[in-house]
Amino acid sequence: MASMRLGWCRNFSQFRKSNSQFSRVHTERFQSTATKLELPEVEEIQIKFSWGHVAGKWWGPRNVRPIVSLHGWQDNAGTFDTLIPLLPRHMSYLALDLPGHGLSSHIPDGVMAHQNQEHLQNIREVEEIKISVPWGYIAAKYWGPRNVRPILCLHGWQDNAGTFDALIPMLPDHVSYLVIDFPGHGLSSRYPNGMIYSHVDYLYAILLICKKFEWEKLIRKNVTWWFR
Repeated sequence: MASMRLGWCRNFSQFRKSNSQFSRVHTERFQSTATKLELPEVEEIQIKFSWGHVAGKWWGPRNVRPIVSLHGWQDNAGTFDTLIPLLPRHMSYLALDLPGHGLSSHIPDGVMAHQNQEHLQNIREVEEIKISVPWGYIAAKYWGPRNVRPILCLHGWQDNAGTFDALIPMLPDHVSYLVIDFPGHGLSSRYPNGMIYSHVDYLYAILLICKKFEWEKLIRKNVTWWFR
């Protein structure tokens, strides 16, 4: 009986040793697989609106147009967390929290949920830029792709580039738009003391912009009667 117990203990000891070796091998293989499996980069972003912001997750490279991924009712962008890592890595995915969902702001009182479609149409990349000039800089908003020559958009007297914020999202998205703040307007630098604000001086500012971007010709769009 004692010999049976001794044999059983020896066998159990060998089993534990074998099982321990298997666990170590399995763990090492799992860690090696996890190391090889590089998850795509993801960035938490916020897209600003007048009533708040729309939160989202941008997966993959930033130099390609993303696939906009929309969740269901009473859900959020996290629903794509397990799916997107399984999709092709060379593509980008923008998973949004629709207004009132996830980390996005609630839509204003009186606005219906079915108007989310209108909010999505307003989502377009825009970059705030500064163009150096002798007296400071000209502030501007650059909408759309950077690999095409933009339409130069000019605001009216005592206005600024924000006057195009509601218009440009409704225009073709394959076209670029450069909306400037004229000198002394919006976020642009003022002229030096003693200089007046005349239409001729604004033309000089436009010529400086053309020189900056090496444009020989330009297309402009006005939203006022006086600058024609």
